[in-house]
Parts: sequence; C-alpha cells; structure tokens
Amino acid sequence: GTVMIWDYGYYTVDDAGKDDDPEQLMLEGIEKGKLAFSFHGKKLRGSFALVRTRLQGKKAQWLLIKHKDEAADPNYDPVADDAISAKSEKTMAEIENGDSPVHSSKDKGVTSKKKVQLEPELLAKPSKRERFGKSTKTKTSSALMPMLIHTSPELPMGKEWVYEQKLDGVRLIAYVDENNVALISRLGNDKSKQFPELAEGLKKMAKASGGSLILDGEVVAVSKKKPLGFQYLQGRIHLDDSKAVEAEIKATPVEFYVFDLLLLGEDSLIENSLEDRRNLLEQIFKKHTFPLITLTPVSKSAAIMKKKTIEGEWEGLIAKDISSHYLPGTRTRNWLKWKSVKREELIIGGWTEPKGARTLIGSLLVGYYDEDSQFQFAGHVGSGFNNKILKELHKALKAIEVKKSPFHRKPSTNDVPHWVEPQLVAEIKFQEWTDDGVLRHPSFLGIRDEGSSGIRAFSGFVTTKKRPI
Repeated sequence: GTVMIWDYGYYTVDDAGKDDDPEQLMLEGIEKGKLAFSFHGKKLRGSFALVRTRLQGKKAQWLLIKHKDEAADPNYDPVADDAISAKSEKTMAEIENGDSPVHSSKDKGVTSKKKVQLEPELLAKPSKRERFGKSTKTKTSSALMPMLIHTSPELPMGKEWVYEQKLDGVRLIAYVDENNVALISRLGNDKSKQFPELAEGLKKMAKASGGSLILDGEVVAVSKKKPLGFQYLQGRIHLDDSKAVEAEIKATPVEFYVFDLLLLGEDSLIENSLEDRRNLLEQIFKKHTFPLITLTPVSKSAAIMKKKTIEGEWEGLIAKDISSHYLPGTRTRNWLKWKSVKREELIIGGWTEPKGARTLIGSLLVGYYDEDSQFQFAGHVGSGFNNKILKELHKALKAIEVKKSPFHRKPSTNDVPHWVEPQLVAEIKFQEWTDDGVLRHPSFLGIRDEGSSGIRAFSGFVTTKKRPI
C-alpha cells in the first residue's frame, strides 16, 4: 500500500538522569507497559505517555496519551489538521498518484497567479452567491472557510516569519465587487447587515483593483484608530434591526483590518506564497485609501513586535510563514498564535447579587467540563463590565435562570447566587490558575459569538476547554 512519512524528528526520555542510558530506560518501560518521553518533531511536540492496556480476553494494546504541557493544544487534531507528509507535504492521494504537492508551504519565489482550483461557487462574485444578505442567521453552504491558526507557547523566530498584532474582533471573509459586498463568518453567516458602513470602502477597493476580491480579515472596534477588545462588538454581532445597527455605528466605530488576499479578479491566489499575496495587498493600499478599511501592519522583527505587545497591552501576536500557501479550513503550524496574557473560554453557570454602586450583576460564576463531563467551578469574575454589558448579560442570564446549581459541587459564593443553564460561553483573561483550580485576577472580555452558537450540544466544545494541570 501507499506509505507516507507523516512526521519526523527525534525523541528524548522524560526524567532521564545524567548517567542513565535512554535506550535502556525505553526498553524497561516497554517491559513494564508504561513509557514517558518527549517528541521533538515537525508536528508532534512535547511530553507523551505510552501505556499498555489489556482487556480480559483481548490482545494487549498501547495507548498514546498527550501530557498537559506547554505544547498541548486542545484545538489541534494532528491526524485531521495535518493530513499531509511532513517530508514531501503531499496528501496520501498525491503520493499514490505521483502528483506534485498543492499544499507545500516551502516553495519559494512563487510569483504567478494561479487559476481557481476550488468549486466555482466558492469564488463567485457576491451578486451571484446564493442567499447572501437575506438573514444574519442564514448559513451559506458555499462559504470559503478561513485558514486556521495554531497556538504556540513560544514566539517563533527566524527570517521565514512575519508578525502582526493578534486582533480581538470578528473574523470574516469578504466577497467584494464594485456593486456588492458579502461578509461571511466562520460559521457561514452573512454579517453585512451588522457592519453596513464597511461596504463603501470595500467596493472602492474592488474598483481600484479592477475586479472582484476575496479578502480575509477581521472587523474590530476602534477608538482613535486603535483596536479595542471583542467586548465592544458585543452589541453589534446579533442585531437585525437597521435602526439599532445605525445607533451602534455611532456608539462603536469599527474598521475592517485586511490581512490576506485570496482572489484578485478571476485569479485565485491561495496557492501563491503569503509573501506574494501580501505584496499585492500593499500595492493596492499604496496607491489608494479606502474608508474604514485598514491593511494590517506586519513586521519581520519579533523583538520589536514583542515590545509593542507588552507596551500596548496587546493580547498577543500572529506569526506567519512568508512562504505559506492559504489552506482554507485547515489548521497548520505555518500560522501561529502567541499570547502574552492567559485567556480561556469558560461557561457561565450563574451570577451573584451586586454590591455597592454595581447594578444587576456582582460576579459571574464560571466553570468548565472535566474529563468525566462534570461541570467544575472555576471562580468569580467581577471585572471587565460596563453598564451596557451588564444589562445585556443580565437579560440573557435571566432567560436561562434555574433553581438548582449546575456545578458538580455547589460552590461557596461571595454573595447571593442565581443559577443558570450552562449555555453561554464567556472569554476571560486572567493571571493564572491557583492550586485550588480557580482563576486568579480574572476579567470578563465578552460572550463568544461564533463559539456560543453551537453551545447547546456541548460535547466537543467544552471538553476541549479543560483547566490546565
């Protein structure tokens, strides 16, 4: 059959002493049925355990278990997300057929624009795309999925990387021509009605470019041209009423930060290098300005960007391999997210009565599902709110209020508690986890829009959000 070199690198034995023989330790571990070691591969990294299991009457089997360390990424499925050879960067089908790799991220000097390889409707003009603009709740089956990003505990260094600020907005794919605009979220929802003020600048950009465009970017709330946090978009992302949207436009200005170009005219650019795609974007923005449309700044200096992150109190940085192709819907290590502060998505299980001048909500009571699918308490979150957010949160929580605590063990709260069905997911920033398993110095950032839309069927979503050990 067909063989793929899926990963390569080397391994080290965990807890090996200076005078220990690593090979002998591995042999002893095999004999005992339990080994602990670290992979240093292109894909697999960090500490693992290999454990032998034997069910009664069954042949012995080995389980490979990832330890919870800095290399652990609960959002990363190595088999599904990296289904290409680490050596040739070909898929199994390409290896079997002897084809050239279309997923390669290491080809240098790609300058020609390549014709569309995807389904034609994925790259259609906005005016020809089915069902766009009918409802913010209507999903578009033909939406092009954005390329996904890995989390990295360390910021990668080297000449092959460029760096940009990790923005805290709503990721959208923009389909644009001179007359039409569609802004499609990761779930395939058209958000054009929520952000109508972006249409003018995007249409002008298409006209200046001489044809249709597909752009990858992020809508971000801004103040004095500086990006703000996700919580400032909280009132915009679900609105259907045009008058309410107009009020939000005045209250919370936004801009669309563009960081990638996927289609220019009739030509797909997804197989071009990031460097080529970026150069084309820079040429467009060099000659023109477009209202409320901003080219995301990048830098080749990790040191400079790290300093800016600290001084500007940014969430973190995105590092991108300049030779990488655009892989729709695929999570690869060609794009990496490095966070300067800890953030976690946790589920709201209740709230407490307010004290003093605070109204409606004192603290949110948040938690997570553990390995046994038990809802564990993670602490009180009492900061990060303004009056508007408090009103919206209180209304949403009252609608799902219940009499009984949803937590596995009823927590001791700092005031009178109110319990809710664990449906809403909040993004929380914090300093660290305490030894007791609760958040230290947490602050509310917002309710995650795209995460919470599927939150009623928790199985896959919440079990990936376990507390680090």
